[in-house]
Amino acid sequence: MPTMNESIYETHTQLFTPQFYNNIKTLTEVRKMQKYGGHSRLTKSEFDKYLMILFTMMISGKERGSVQDNWSELVKDVNVLQWQCKKQKTLTMIYTKSKFVKQPCQMQEFVSSRGIPREQPEIVRYYNNNYKGVDYVDQLTKYIKFPGRCTRWTTRMFIYFMQVILVNGFSLMKLLHPEYKEIKITDYVESIIDQMKINLTKYEIKATPRKIEGCNQPVVSPIKGPVIEAYKHYHVYTKVSAQCVGCKQCNSRYVCSCKGYHLCPECYKTHISEQNDLRGYTHIYKK
Repeated sequence: MPTMNESIYETHTQLFTPQFYNNIKTLTEVRKMQKYGGHSRLTKSEFDKYLMILFTMMISGKERGSVQDNWSELVKDVNVLQWQCKKQKTLTMIYTKSKFVKQPCQMQEFVSSRGIPREQPEIVRYYNNNYKGVDYVDQLTKYIKFPGRCTRWTTRMFIYFMQVILVNGFSLMKLLHPEYKEIKITDYVESIIDQMKINLTKYEIKATPRKIEGCNQPVVSPIKGPVIEAYKHYHVYTKVSAQCVGCKQCNSRYVCSCKGYHLCPECYKTHISEQNDLRGYTHIYKK
């Protein structure tokens, strides 16, 4: 069975290029089996780039607030085709509005059940000879837009891309590989999911419990309390003297700039050394 990369490549080369619309045989077979057609404004490199951007945005959890500026411009050029209803409809000629012709339901135009070609009106013959290709397919399809940009629009667009790829790839696999004609689309999707699981790389995440025997968190001295990163500790002179929190023997007019504790110079030096040993922060001592 074709791999995921082969399915994407075949889907793009057959359905996402203008050459697909000129091949009436492939267009006829695919239209019977699927719902989506494709778009002709993206190259394969651009399509792969958009798919990777959506995938990374969906994994990282980024939403519409952190999208690149050029992303909104890129999405405008993406048009997906969807087959219209297979009922009979009226075609209006471009050069005149007074003549109308009814198109039959089947793509094999004007062919009876016995294979005998039916008579074609002159206006239909003129239309088929002069307006083939993209213009002919535009009469059978309609453009649909991607889902609106809600809070989960990246996930929806990624799933929407994958849906188009899987449906188109499944129909093309039946055309290009006749040995898989009896397979169902559910089996095809399951096989691709298994291939994606094999190719995914699993990252080992080491758990860091809070309480492990022999690896407890460092104990902070009661005279300091918790230390906040990016704060610089230094002595600040005050007019009011108070008892030193460390030795509790002498009064000091110096206060810690972060904590507000009264510390004598000797106790403050021990305070700095303990913090450097336990936390690794840098402290400043000013006389």
